[in-house]
Amino acid sequence: MLQKWKALVGSNKGKTSGHLRGYMENGEQFLDSKTVDYLRAESHELIIGSQQLDDNFDQNWVAFSLPNDLPENQPNHVVLLHHNSLEWAFHIKDTYYKVDEGSVTFSYKPGKGGVFGKFDFTSGATKVRGDFDIWNK
Repeated sequence: MLQKWKALVGSNKGKTSGHLRGYMENGEQFLDSKTVDYLRAESHELIIGSQQLDDNFDQNWVAFSLPNDLPENQPNHVVLLHHNSLEWAFHIKDTYYKVDEGSVTFSYKPGKGGVFGKFDFTSGATKVRGDFDIWNK
C-alpha cells in the first residue's frame, strides 16, 4: 500500500515540508517523521509521514487521504474513514495496520498549499493518534 502511494507522490518528492507525529494509546511515541509527503490528486489529498528519508517500507509510518473538495476557508474539517477513500494505514515496528475506523480533523493552509490537524485511528485492538502540519514548499 505505501509503495503504491509513494509512487503516486513520486513527482512531488522533496517538495513537501512539515511534520507528522504518531502516538500509541499508552502515549508512547512511535513516529516523529523525518519525511512527509503531501500531494493533491484528482479527488483526494495524500498524506504520508515516515521516520526515514529513504523508501524503507519496514519503517514506522502513517498514511491517509482526505477529500480535496472541502472549502478552504472553513477550519476544523472532520473526515471519517469511508469506503470511497483510499486505504488509511499505519506501520509500527514490523506490523502493518489497516485502519478499521478513524477520523482526521484538519484545516487548510492558505491556497490549500498544506494541511494541519490531528488524527485518531483504530485497527483491531490497536489505537493510535497524532498530529500533523504539512505544506508544499
